[in-house]
Amino acid sequence: MDIKTLNKNHSKYLRKMIFSAVIFLAGTCGLLAQHTVTGSVSDSEGTLSGANVVVKGTNVGALTGADGTYSINVPDNNATLLFSLMGYASQEVAVGSRTVVDVTLAEEAELIDEVVVVAYG
Repeated sequence: MDIKTLNKNHSKYLRKMIFSAVIFLAGTCGLLAQHTVTGSVSDSEGTLSGANVVVKGTNVGALTGADGTYSINVPDNNATLLFSLMGYASQEVAVGSRTVVDVTLAEEAELIDEVVVVAYG
């Protein structure tokens, strides 16, 4: 092989390596944009277990544990978390750069006009 062929092959190899590195770094930067948010969900009497925590507009979610705490990965600082639990008013919270988001849900009072009880003997 002559020197021109070696240089040409080396250039092709170098371009492939640079392209691969750029693709790898672009993918890694996308993953690094995610961060974990933790916190707790409570009401006026204490912590709430089984509350839903969802990144609004996605199917990414978590449930609070027995101690009312959760941990969820959010895609970026523009994410909004939606907190909900049956019997409580839902609440939306913008994450921003925070890594801890604690929420207190308010009870949702609905009056029932009629109750029908059916018993079978």
